[in-house]
Formats: sequence, structure tokens, C-alpha cells
Amino acid sequence: MVGVLFAVLSGALFGALAVTVRHGLRRGSDPYVGAGVVPGVALGLAIPVSIPSLAHDTIRVGDLWPFALAGVLVPGVSQILLIIAVRDAGPSRAAT
Repeated sequence: MVGVLFAVLSGALFGALAVTVRHGLRRGSDPYVGAGVVPGVALGLAIPVSIPSLAHDTIRVGDLWPFALAGVLVPGVSQILLIIAVRDAGPSRAAT
């Protein structure tokens, strides 16, 4: 039952994201700056949360570079593509 609730919540929030992006684009905001802000905020939240695990676990920071690279590229690229899709096709088509 909880899984169904989370699935419905996820779908609703993803639809709300597309509508919110469209609203921001109508206000004349730069889509590329907006696409960079979202991963930047996520990175700013993830770094302080991950510091305690780096201090207590035996993780070598040098082994994390592929994951860091994927974490920087994928959200940024997907946000840019989503914003361009919402701008060109509209939120209902881009969200599907």
C-alpha cells in the first residue's frame, strides 16, 4: 500500500514539476541557468549529508570519481533536456 502511495505521489510531483517549469519559462527566466540551479542545490545538500559517512567508513575518495562524474553530468543534462522539452512541446507532452 505504501508503494502505491509513493508511486502516485511521484507521478503527481513530476507533473507539478513540468507545470512549474512552464510557469518559470513564461516569466522569461533563462532555462539553462534554471537547469544548473537544480543540480547545484542537490549537490549543496548532498555534500554536508555525506561528510559523516566519509569520516567513519573506509571509502577511498579516489574510487568515487566515476560516480561523482555521473552525478554531475546526468542530472544537469536531464534538466536541460526537460526544460527544452517543456519550452518547445509544453508540459503535458514533455511530462509523458
